[in-house]
Amino acid sequence: MRSWFKDFGNTLSFDMLHLIEWDLLMVNDLETIYKGIPRNALGLTSFLPIQDVASQWVWTSKEPYKSEFDAIITWAKDTYNYNLNPYGAQGPGICIPKRFLELYSSIEIPELCNDEVRIPLLGQIFGFDIYDTHFCNNWFMEQDHQIFHCQTQSYPEVRLSTVRRELAKPSGSRVFHPFRTIMILNRMDYIKRLLIATSRMARSSAKRFLYPTANRFLYTKEGLTSKSYSKNIL
Repeated sequence: MRSWFKDFGNTLSFDMLHLIEWDLLMVNDLETIYKGIPRNALGLTSFLPIQDVASQWVWTSKEPYKSEFDAIITWAKDTYNYNLNPYGAQGPGICIPKRFLELYSSIEIPELCNDEVRIPLLGQIFGFDIYDTHFCNNWFMEQDHQIFHCQTQSYPEVRLSTVRRELAKPSGSRVFHPFRTIMILNRMDYIKRLLIATSRMARSSAKRFLYPTANRFLYTKEGLTSKSYSKNIL
């Protein structure tokens, strides 16, 4: 993300960057999904004190990640006099204001841990307000994992039946992770789109095979008789 902003993102005009992973399903517009997060604030998923998950989270409970976490906290203390309680977040679906990216890409930061540690840490250091997206309420509760989780080796992907169940609720979830299934919300709409796509493919094939012959005829039309025209087509 830092490299993208340095190389290209800084040339774009925008207020907020949304990180939408390929297996993150959002069944609503971004304005509605992120309506509770101001444009000048960080929006992080399941933002909470690391001490609440330290014994279970791989980045704080297992080596070599635990040592990396300790090292980056030491770096923050030595470099910025950091003296706050560190927070962590889940990676999918976060949103980041452009000003944070400008600051984040302008400093030298050790390649330790990952953005689930670094972004909350730098957010505190830079003084940004941090809001929770509320896509996931608990990292390790099995009930929440039916809708949103990052423990892909421990829990299954979100089921299509779960998505349909939530969409049927007026206040149900509209964000799911990881979801890797083709979803048809309206079967008739799917059939309509399939017919349109098939028609377009057929027209494309016709152009590919018929147009070269027609073009050759048009190019030489003035010098051809009806006899030679018939011979050319055949």
